[in-house]
Amino acid sequence: MEVDEHHIRLRYSAVVNYLAQLYRLAVAVGFAIIVARRLSVEAFGLWGIVLSISTMLSSASALWRFWTSRFLARGRGEAATTCLALSLLYCALGSIIYVALSYAEWLLLGWGLNYMLMGLPIFILCVVNDGLEGVVSVIKPEAVGYRTFLYETLRLVLAIALVRALNLGLLGAIVSVEAPLALAALYMALIAASRGLFSHRPSRSLALQWLRAGYVPLMNTAYNFLAGGIRAFVSWLTGSEITVAYLNVGLSAQAPLGRLARASALALYARLLRRPSPQDVTETLRVYFAVSGFAAVTLIALSRSIASLFNPKYYTDAYLIVVLVAFYSWISSLANVYLTAVLGASDVDRQGLTSHKVIVRSPLFAALLARVLASATAYVISAALILCAPGGCLEWAAYVCLSLSLTSAATLLYMYRRANALIPHDIPRREALAAAAASLAALFYYLLVGAHALVIRSFWADAPALLAHIIVAAALYMCALLACSPWARDALRAALLALLPI
Repeated sequence: MEVDEHHIRLRYSAVVNYLAQLYRLAVAVGFAIIVARRLSVEAFGLWGIVLSISTMLSSASALWRFWTSRFLARGRGEAATTCLALSLLYCALGSIIYVALSYAEWLLLGWGLNYMLMGLPIFILCVVNDGLEGVVSVIKPEAVGYRTFLYETLRLVLAIALVRALNLGLLGAIVSVEAPLALAALYMALIAASRGLFSHRPSRSLALQWLRAGYVPLMNTAYNFLAGGIRAFVSWLTGSEITVAYLNVGLSAQAPLGRLARASALALYARLLRRPSPQDVTETLRVYFAVSGFAAVTLIALSRSIASLFNPKYYTDAYLIVVLVAFYSWISSLANVYLTAVLGASDVDRQGLTSHKVIVRSPLFAALLARVLASATAYVISAALILCAPGGCLEWAAYVCLSLSLTSAATLLYMYRRANALIPHDIPRREALAAAAASLAALFYYLLVGAHALVIRSFWADAPALLAHIIVAAALYMCALLACSPWARDALRAALLALLPI
């Protein structure tokens, strides 16, 4: 059931997923604000720990999801059911580990075991969703964007109802994530079933083949484990959930840029698995530069306002964390685009996983290993700074973000060199310069009208003014981008022709 690469609409899928991630950004900010303003600092920190442990443990699903996408794209229909079977088996094992970690966290903090256990379905549903995304994204990448619209809408509605209106606190926040995750999983399962992806029986031999070659996606799993576990690690290192609360504020800035890069990477990966093309890499970079510029300049320029959105009494001074995370996220997201090019262009598994020596020596393994080593280095640097440099909870959070930024810069350089060696491509310098010029236009507007100094003390009184400034800046950014980039004008024209009747 191999799907021709022409059925994967690179630009359409990228645009749909970008729009979905922009929507997700808006909802994520709204959700985090509702939760942060209704919870104590300690409860907000515990909420971050629940998410961190769930993300950390669910990262193990990459062991089989990685091969699922590649084998499904190359015609192995049984890959879908095999992936789902492995996901369900891991849910049982992972739940035991989650409960053990929850108990350890309770011993450390002295409270919150009941909330930790209530968060167990988040872990289970994340594993199931990851597996289903690995199945659907390689066949219909835009379906991931559709799912995002569904999930985020329900998440915000439930947060307003349960956390804000009914004042259920941390319990309401947990349920507001679990219910949408369940609906998202059902949606993706229906998409997969409608494409006949579950018509085969799970393959024991295929599962064993994947697990035997698990050292390759193990690098992906280790990276996701480290990336997802940073807040839990900091809580263990410092014994403080308050540091985690500051990191929650900062890492909220990671979402827009990280998700924007991932949106385009889905379609790029699906196409490169079938036919590596330099033009596809260049086009993906164009889209990333065009969209990420506004997100980055807004996060940096409005860092104080964004931090105060969570709670002006506690988090306004955390604006530096937002700035550091914005830099880190832009760099790491661009590195992930190049990593996608490396993974998609490497065809070491096209004839099956026959030679472990060849796999280990391939760029497929080397690139993933390099990313893991960079993440581990960030942990080491963070621990050294926290233990040796002076400071309190806010400074500790800043040290973590600085460490992530430094190691991401090294990762970007490595991934670019690897990708360019595999798929020599042109860097879209004109689009990059156009995005930079458009970002400057937005920055000048923020500084001119004083939006950068806004502190959101009353959400309903002050936030609309901030939103109005963002909308005006977005319009200026778009106008400047269109003025400087013929590619952006062509993309807009094509989008209008597709949407409007002729």
